[in-house]
Amino acid sequence: MRPTSTQLKADLLEHSTKVRRSFETLMGWDSCATALDGQCERMSKSLTAVLVAEGFEARVECGTYFGCDPSYEPSFSDWDEEAIEVHDPSNGYSHYWVVCESVLIDICSDQFHPNQRSQYRVVMEHEDFTNWQSAQ
Repeated sequence: MRPTSTQLKADLLEHSTKVRRSFETLMGWDSCATALDGQCERMSKSLTAVLVAEGFEARVECGTYFGCDPSYEPSFSDWDEEAIEVHDPSNGYSHYWVVCESVLIDICSDQFHPNQRSQYRVVMEHEDFTNWQSAQ
C-alpha cells in the first residue's frame, strides 16, 4: 500500500533529517556553520542510498540552484581566473539534490543562505520547483 502524501512527506523528512544530522555531527557543523558547504554530492548520494534501502524510488539530481540569498558569496578557491571574472550570480550555482517520489529534497541548500542556515537544513519541494533545474 502506497503511503498518503502527508505520510510520504513525513517519512522523507524523517530520513532526510537523520542523514543531515549525521553529516552535521561528522563534519562539526555545530561549531562551524560552513562545515557542510560543498558537500552536496556526497550528502545527496548518502540520502539516496538510505531512501532506496528503505524501499523508496530515489535518485540524485545534478543541476543548477537559483534560489541563493543575495548575501551568498561563493568560495572561489576552486575557480580559475576566467570563471571568477565572468561570474554572474543570476546564472545560479552547480548543485546536487535528491528526487524521491516526485519530491525534491535538498539537505545542503543552507550553504546558499548564510544568514538563514537553520531554515534551509532540509528543504522539500515538488520536483518541478524552479529554484532547482536539473542538467538533464
